Amino acid sequence: MEPNPPAFFGTMPSSGGGIHANAYELQLIALADAKRALKQVQSVERKADVKRRVLPQFQDWIAGVLEAGKPGQDDVLMTCMVWQIDVGDFDAALKSAAHALAHGLTLPDQYKRDVATLVAEEIAEQSLTALVSGRQVGQPGQPRQDHVRS
Repeated sequence: MEPNPPAFFGTMPSSGGGIHANAYELQLIALADAKRALKQVQSVERKADVKRRVLPQFQDWIAGVLEAGKPGQDDVLMTCMVWQIDVGDFDAALKSAAHALAHGLTLPDQYKRDVATLVAEEIAEQSLTALVSGRQVGQPGQPRQDHVRS
């Protein structure tokens, strides 16, 4: 099932008769580019660095979706939520999770859990790992040390 773009984003005009894409489709293209970059990286720390570097390009999109507060499946928002958890930005991830739970959004297919389970388990696991290693819990810039998903 193809995700529906939020209603408040319109179709972007093409220049010179090229492919027409709405704002959501453009975000999906940017997300695919980010995922390709992640696949080229082996190191857990470097994957977190890549995610930390690319997440800001989705910040306006995420803010717009959350501000609009409308239902509609959004794989960009949901993937960024997972990545926010991966890089330790729990505050941002929890805002997206609250929207997802309120509107029945699901995670993209590569994630095998529902939203509530993924958020609870990943934050709990990361928090326990941080406590055991003496790090502060939920600080952006402190990725999980055991794995960071692509």
